[in-house]
Amino acid sequence: MSGSPFGSGGRAAVLLLVNPSAGRGRSLRLAPAVAEALTAVGCSVTTRFTTDLDDARAAAGAAAPEALVAALGGDGLQAPVAEAVSRAGARFLPLPGGRGNDLCARLGLPRSPVAAARSLPDLEERAMDLGRVTCADGTSAPFLCTANIGFDSHANERANRSPRNLGTLTYLAAGAQTLVSYRGTRFRVELGSPEGAAGTVRWRERWSEHGWFVTVSAAGSCGGGLVLGPDARADDGLLDLAFQRDGSPLRVAETFVRSMTGLVRGASRLEFARSARARVSADEPLVVYADGDAVGPLPAEFEARGGTVRTLAPRRSRLFGGA
Repeated sequence: MSGSPFGSGGRAAVLLLVNPSAGRGRSLRLAPAVAEALTAVGCSVTTRFTTDLDDARAAAGAAAPEALVAALGGDGLQAPVAEAVSRAGARFLPLPGGRGNDLCARLGLPRSPVAAARSLPDLEERAMDLGRVTCADGTSAPFLCTANIGFDSHANERANRSPRNLGTLTYLAAGAQTLVSYRGTRFRVELGSPEGAAGTVRWRERWSEHGWFVTVSAAGSCGGGLVLGPDARADDGLLDLAFQRDGSPLRVAETFVRSMTGLVRGASRLEFARSARARVSADEPLVVYADGDAVGPLPAEFEARGGTVRTLAPRRSRLFGGA
């Protein structure tokens, strides 16, 4: 494994961060078995149950350089931990303990966090991009999967209120309910590229019309397996955007069915773009969701921070070039 977690002493120091509420308690239940699996492959494990995201960030940020921080929880835990880990100079291993687990699925890790932990000796270190969104009220958040605006964010809000942990079915049910009431709005999407040595950005308009949603992806997936950024890579320094133009609810339903079957490129009235930066605004007040959690209101600016996170991933992960 490139950048092996097994140091000169023969055992890797692993900090296992656990969100005990993720997946309606799934992470809490599986944490002992995950720690045991990591120990079995040669790790010295310290387990910490986090109280909130600030606590998780603080624990990850205090990791020693070259240490391995494993995050057992949903997608909402992964990016804040990954960002803190990168600042500490440590390495990052996401483990699927939530409801959607999009990042782990896109990386190609096993669906079981115990199996993912057992696979550690077969993983290699890769440099993964980190997305960041900054909203109109100054709130900002990192993301590793997808930021959603419009139909998606309304559906995400419904899914987060669901009392049941049914994985992708939770998001599909929320989407079906949202289709009944939501009819979209006018969006304006601009793409930005660096210009000159002063760090200025040149903006150009990509879309300005009525539509259903905009997604901004780092890893290309959301909602427990809805792939709306089919060409997204985690090491190219770019964000993958999708815009569902105006159309009937059936067209939107078609897009989401196709997003689950690998055929989303053929969806009607769905268009794609790629850029290092993007700005999104809308005619109605909308909240940006990033990796399943609410961030803040539009307008919002998005950027890709290339090669930020030292991540352990399968050698043939689809998210990295040369895989």
